Amino acid sequence: MRFEDVNWLDVEKSLKGEDRLMLVIGACEQHGYLSLLTDVKIPLALADAASQQTGVLVAPPVNYGFSSYFLKYPGTLSLRVTTLFDLVEDILRSAFGQGFRRILILNGHGGNTALRARLYELANELPGLRMAWYALVAGRECERRSQPTWSEGLPCKLD
Repeated sequence: MRFEDVNWLDVEKSLKGEDRLMLVIGACEQHGYLSLLTDVKIPLALADAASQQTGVLVAPPVNYGFSSYFLKYPGTLSLRVTTLFDLVEDILRSAFGQGFRRILILNGHGGNTALRARLYELANELPGLRMAWYALVAGRECERRSQPTWSEGLPCKLD
């Protein structure tokens, strides 16, 4: 269930029994012949599927990420790293202030990986906040990881 499909009363009611939230972070950048929002659409589809099974709310996605290396491609819209950090931190602080304590962040864009360091700092500042990071792995790397070994762990695991 996405925020766009509920009102504040629905969220208030949900928070009485559920403190989990999913936040999708992606990018608006070139992907060849694919949508400029590919890095949002894929993790959002995963969040929607998980939400249907669990009832966990899905926050509005962050449709922009750090993609300055693709700015020469028309349609790529990028944030500065500091802006991305501040934006996501503000969203998470807002969610925490309302009662969300367990937040799954689904990242669809490799350029956003640096954000994890800021999230560790935020978790230390907000006692009781628990976050998990899920990053999509593309191409042959995902195929390789789909065959786990003892040394590699589980495919696409959460920290």
